[in-house]
Amino acid sequence: MRVILLPDPQATEAFGALLAERVRPGDVITLQGTLGAGKTSVARGLLAALGLVGEAPSPSFAIVQPYEPPEVRFPVMHVDLYRIDDPAEIEELALNDARYDSAAAGRMARARGAGLLARCASTEPDDRAGWHARLDYRRAGSLEVAMADMTPPPGAAAFLDAHGWGGANILPVAGDASFRRYFRAVDGERQAILMDAPPPHEDPRPFIAVAEWLVERDFAAPAILACDLDQGLVLIEDFGDDRLREAVDAAPDQELSLYAPAIDLLVRLRAEPAGPVPPYDRAVLRREAGLFVEWYCPAVGIAPDLAGWDAAWEAVFDHAIAETPVTVLRDYHAENLMLVGPERSLGLLDFQDALAGHPAYDLVSLLQDARRTVDPTVEAAMLERYRAATDADAAFMDAYHVLGAQRNAKILGIFTRLWQRDGKPHYPTMCPRVWAYLERDLAQPVMAPVAAWFAANIPPALRGDPLVLSA
Repeated sequence: MRVILLPDPQATEAFGALLAERVRPGDVITLQGTLGAGKTSVARGLLAALGLVGEAPSPSFAIVQPYEPPEVRFPVMHVDLYRIDDPAEIEELALNDARYDSAAAGRMARARGAGLLARCASTEPDDRAGWHARLDYRRAGSLEVAMADMTPPPGAAAFLDAHGWGGANILPVAGDASFRRYFRAVDGERQAILMDAPPPHEDPRPFIAVAEWLVERDFAAPAILACDLDQGLVLIEDFGDDRLREAVDAAPDQELSLYAPAIDLLVRLRAEPAGPVPPYDRAVLRREAGLFVEWYCPAVGIAPDLAGWDAAWEAVFDHAIAETPVTVLRDYHAENLMLVGPERSLGLLDFQDALAGHPAYDLVSLLQDARRTVDPTVEAAMLERYRAATDADAAFMDAYHVLGAQRNAKILGIFTRLWQRDGKPHYPTMCPRVWAYLERDLAQPVMAPVAAWFAANIPPALRGDPLVLSA
């Protein structure tokens, strides 16, 4: 049993978002607490992190509130059992639906009837400080990690005090796929983001260097307010919570107009000489692509032809090396593009891994987004916008598809690793989308050698969610 302080509803929703990183179809989370304990805040945070746009209504009256793709990443049932007295009544709620995992209803019935919690977030109000979450869990380490992600690092308060933010509330913010964690420091009317990039796993210096390089060239990267490199603590400008991802999901009819500024920013970035970052060369491309055969293939029971893999990629990598490299941000996608200020201009995040490489790479990151489905018609329209503003020709499009295939193969390996090594099982749920992008790229003539390797080594039946396929 672990206890963590959640000082307000916003922190409680952030906790729900962190839970979302570790759930998958078939999991059951039970929320217990009196009226006003924060159960709905946890549910709203979790559902928002799974893609829901707008409010999540309480199911108190309807008892069952279902959510289906595309509004969320996978089917979810939000159930209120307050008015259920007999566990047998749960069977009448039609929870035995294959979309939600047929075992879910049985586990829920046992949890309700016997107090046995597969995963439990129990929130209780505390007049002195806010909410406390008491967690019990069956899957070792999973919620333990979520708890740790909510807890500021030991030196955070002293760091903030030393830099004029003493007494600020430190609230958790949903993080990314790395060892970095993020918190919001709130001091009256002002607020900033505290990045925890703990050594030796992380080094904040590349983030600081690239941020300063971008700001010097009038790109909207967060200002660096303070840093302690020994502790890996960095205080940066807060761009708020409005991301391109949610803006597009809320207004799909405006998708083209919302994506257009992101394309125009890449046109501007292409015009700048590459910054002081390492090269995105063949060795890096080869190493990244290798994550697919290192992690994905073993997870689904495939012993691949490794020599053939290396040879196939070597046959196409010449197309992916730029004659004039530019700064490649590498994680340039809708969840890392913030809409800042009244004018909703684009703010940049998550660029610490920037390299000097081919300008097509960031286009792939944006238009073959692993975290949200970009329709092929939108991809084509945005590519045409980019090509109209640059000298991008047929050779550029070859590079786009080579880098698209390389990135998507890499992501399949990374998402498998995040599940197996880091205990984040929601990442494999995005792999079917990544496979769809990869197969579009493999269909291009320039990718013939790599496409032949995939045809010989990866049967269609083993192209999907590695966690499901490994069962």
